[in-house]
Order: sequence, then C-alpha cells, then structure tokens
Amino acid sequence: MHRQGSTPVRIRTCIATRTRCSDTRMLRVVLRQDGASQDGSSKKEAVIIPDPSRSLPGRGAWIIPTAENFERARQRRTFERALRVSGKADTRQIGEYIESLESGSVTAT
Repeated sequence: MHRQGSTPVRIRTCIATRTRCSDTRMLRVVLRQDGASQDGSSKKEAVIIPDPSRSLPGRGAWIIPTAENFERARQRRTFERALRVSGKADTRQIGEYIESLESGSVTAT
C-alpha cells in the first residue's frame, strides 16, 4: 500500500462501476441531513454532497466523476445503499459538481 518515499496509495471502489483505483482519481461523497423536509414535517431530508477535499466527517462513498457514472449510480440508487440511507436522497449537488468538472469550471482537488 505504500510506495517507498511517497504518500500512501489508497485504493477505493467506485459505487457506479465497481472499478478499483486510486482515490486521487475519484470523488468522495458524504451524507448531510438537512433540517426539515420539503413537506414541512420534522423528518430530515437526506442530501448527498461532494467532498472533493476528502475532509468532511461521516461515512463516505467513492465515484469516478463522470456524468455517465453519476447517472448509473443515481438510477441504481447506489448512493443511498453505500451511505446507508433509507428512502430517496437528493443527489443534485453531486451532479452539478461533476458537470462543472467536465466543463472545466472547477478543478479536482
């Protein structure tokens, strides 16, 4: 796992493709619970957000950041399964972040 004289190489598995590769090629995503649901009940809404700095607390999942992989994971509900969310979670922020990566307006960290 360690290369002599350099930082450790951490291998992660993409939730969309099940491909194993270095975490530097992947985007970490985490679950954030928002205050109230859209229907006004006290139940919190699950929002899955990108964590490009890999520093947010909590359980994380990894995806190779392409629009195709995002769509595959969204359709198969692998974000919810990997982050142990019961019900549907909002993944819009991840889609927007990946879109900005692909358009070049944001650089991966």
